[in-house]
Amino acid sequence: MKKILRTHAKTIRACIPPDHRTRHNSTIQKKLESFPLFKNAKIVLFYVSKKDEVDTHKLIQGHLKLKDKIVVIPITHPGTKTLSLSVLKHFDDLEKGPFDILELPLEKRIPLTQKRLIL
Repeated sequence: MKKILRTHAKTIRACIPPDHRTRHNSTIQKKLESFPLFKNAKIVLFYVSKKDEVDTHKLIQGHLKLKDKIVVIPITHPGTKTLSLSVLKHFDDLEKGPFDILELPLEKRIPLTQKRLIL
């Protein structure tokens, strides 16, 4: 069932015209950045988007440039079907990883420990 739903969602997202996608991405970014919890956060976790997903690349790059937040991204571990978190310092450090998702290579990962999380 999960696979069917995922395929259906991908099909729908692929049909969104580029100008609509750009407009929606901009709206989502503005709403997120106006949200008080986001504004006040010291650490933010972003997924690194793929082509047909809500674009997070501009958000990530913008906050890395501003240096106003610690940017964290997930790292996939297909063998164990788990995720871990890593601090991201430079967007250009990202490389294609499992599932064609941009990730940090092993030597660039900075693990985020629970001690650093502020809730």
